[in-house]
Amino acid sequence: MITLVLDTSTEFLFCALIPEHKQYIWSSSSAQKLHAELCVSTVEDLCNKLQVKPQDIREVIVSIGPGSFTGVRIALTVAKIFGYALNIPVFPLSTLAMYASAYADVLITIPARNKRLYAGHYQQNKLIGDEMVMDEQDLQTWKQQHPATVAISPQDVFFNPQLMIEAIIKIKHTLKPVGNIHHLKPFYFKEIA
Repeated sequence: MITLVLDTSTEFLFCALIPEHKQYIWSSSSAQKLHAELCVSTVEDLCNKLQVKPQDIREVIVSIGPGSFTGVRIALTVAKIFGYALNIPVFPLSTLAMYASAYADVLITIPARNKRLYAGHYQQNKLIGDEMVMDEQDLQTWKQQHPATVAISPQDVFFNPQLMIEAIIKIKHTLKPVGNIHHLKPFYFKEIA
């Protein structure tokens, strides 16, 4: 079985193929608004490197946001195409949870609009409280109140994607597939305070 992992919700394009009995491979690059042009070709390149066909993919894990409005939709569209065309399960995962999965106690932040950040505090892959929107001052206050917690962003994970992939492998069994592929929707905060 091969699992495809996709995230296009930040400035980075992250794709990974995780085969059951082989070494996983990935591509993580700064896409700078080229996610739509690069996502499918990146999946094809990874399949070629692993010497498999896209049809060999048996499940998809996809980040559903929060993140870039268009970016989130790109990964969701690719995941829906694979899910529908191959009749395979698609597992939605919060973007924040995806990046936090490699850490025991972490505040993960990703850029939002207007100098704000989407943030989530995770301990042992469990969300503590709610995912939230904060500004830089809120972040500094939060860090002072939680000095033992690591605060990271996707840029930090970008330089060590193996850590995230290994964590996703560990939490994969906890994910639930979307029942109807047509109901797979992005997660956006309705308001930014």
